[in-house]
Amino acid sequence: MLKNNMTPQKYFTKENDFYYVSPDVLKLSETISLPKKFEYETKTLERNMNDQEILKELKPDLLSLSEIAYCLTKLGKSGWYLFYPKEDKSLVVYAFWYGAFDGWRVDASEVGYPSTWDAGNQVVSSKFGASAPLDKSLGNLDSLTLRIEDLEDWAKNIGYQK
Repeated sequence: MLKNNMTPQKYFTKENDFYYVSPDVLKLSETISLPKKFEYETKTLERNMNDQEILKELKPDLLSLSEIAYCLTKLGKSGWYLFYPKEDKSLVVYAFWYGAFDGWRVDASEVGYPSTWDAGNQVVSSKFGASAPLDKSLGNLDSLTLRIEDLEDWAKNIGYQK
């Protein structure tokens, strides 16, 4: 079972419901420490999309390998899930429950690999939208301006008028 700061090789095992985890995923981090609480959300692809379209349109946050591992303990065991890892921005991590082997298959491919993800696949993120978090001290005005612009765009999209 999980102990604090386990290696990925020791965490991603059959005992923890993993059938296969690729070497590209295992090398993302030297340790796995599941957060006690981590809020995430999913967005289902409404059409076939490639990584560039997903990143541009949905703007998912990048997740650490520990956060990805946490999500996999909570997500349903059907469908495909896509994660964009903090540790290597050139990769997309994808996972699906492999029922025949009663475990998760977790793999990675290069962002931009010339293929698309199917409609119905789910992108997992701590939030979608502006990728720059709002600086709570308000010291980062670029971030604040970005968030205001995002809110204005959202208001226009739903037909809100001042």
